[in-house]
Amino acid sequence: MCSSEVSEPQSTPIKNTVVLLGSAGSGKSTLSKQLLISFGAGFSEGDYASFGRIIRTRVLEYMQTLIEEGKTLHERAKKSAGGSAASAEEKSMMSEAKLELGEKGVEMAETVLKADAYVENANPLSGINSVGELIAELWKNTGIQAAYSQRKHFKKRLNENAKFFLDKVKDIAHQDYRPTVEDILRCRQRTVGHIECAIEYQGMDCSVYDLGGQWDERRSWIPFINRCSSILFVVDTSSYDESLQEDRKKNKMSDALLLFEQIASMKAVERKPIVLFLNKMDLFTEKIKFSPINRCEEFAEYGGDLHDEEENLEYITGAFFSRAPAPKNARRILMHHCLCALDTEAVSKIFESVLSSIVQTSLERGGLLRT
Repeated sequence: MCSSEVSEPQSTPIKNTVVLLGSAGSGKSTLSKQLLISFGAGFSEGDYASFGRIIRTRVLEYMQTLIEEGKTLHERAKKSAGGSAASAEEKSMMSEAKLELGEKGVEMAETVLKADAYVENANPLSGINSVGELIAELWKNTGIQAAYSQRKHFKKRLNENAKFFLDKVKDIAHQDYRPTVEDILRCRQRTVGHIECAIEYQGMDCSVYDLGGQWDERRSWIPFINRCSSILFVVDTSSYDESLQEDRKKNKMSDALLLFEQIASMKAVERKPIVLFLNKMDLFTEKIKFSPINRCEEFAEYGGDLHDEEENLEYITGAFFSRAPAPKNARRILMHHCLCALDTEAVSKIFESVLSSIVQTSLERGGLLRT
């Protein structure tokens, strides 16, 4: 698929070198995969095999997380019942999540907890091969479903694609399982260092660097930002009421806003186009029906219709762009798109427009096209 070596790009600036930036979990890697599908070489057989192994590992981990968190959720609710750490609504919801699996369910859960996906290749009787049927049964258990419904209270975060994969666990557990393209797009794997993807648009080569978004990865971004020609900044639009994995006291959207401001304020970025991708629109559309954006401190002053998607998005976009200062001696180029990174057709059309703008800007600044 793509190279994942942790090294810097060439020291000489390269035209049409793009970096994908954003907080961890924003969807950068999914967009990188979409670029590979629409404008690159696609996935190799080695990629299908590699992602298949990762997915088989993840689906076992998802069920183990549900079991473990379901066991502790009710106890945490009781401990906080007399304090102010959680709201009355949250305490009530956590209390309802008491894990009641039944005698058979408890036995199955204990067996699943003992399984180790990482030794599956060495021992065919280990990992998901041995417990796939049990996971499928547990996934239908009312106790597990109750725990899943309260997943936002988990200490260990459950990936948003858990339901998608658990719904098809029998297929995944089969020894001949080969992931679909959608499976690969939904497969979450932490980006360490960078992943470089080569794509082509209108006869011009373009290198896209997907950079890890965790706090400890960001210190390595500067060389890539200095030498890139364009920046694609990806935001999980649905994260406005969620906390960071690195620090549960910090809001994910607040972190994204601060990160965007820091990048846009860099002198090296003054003349470079910045494209803001408001991603995970499918989740955002559903969430604003019951969770207003003013739950994020940065959006506390929002005075529009709390359930109007267009008004909400306009406000969020303005909040980001207001943090991109106008350069003194350069023209600031800002663009934005709302998308769901899982929608291949829609993402392909959006990237057609984005890549066209990037190529045009490169030609203009190279003196090959009049502005």
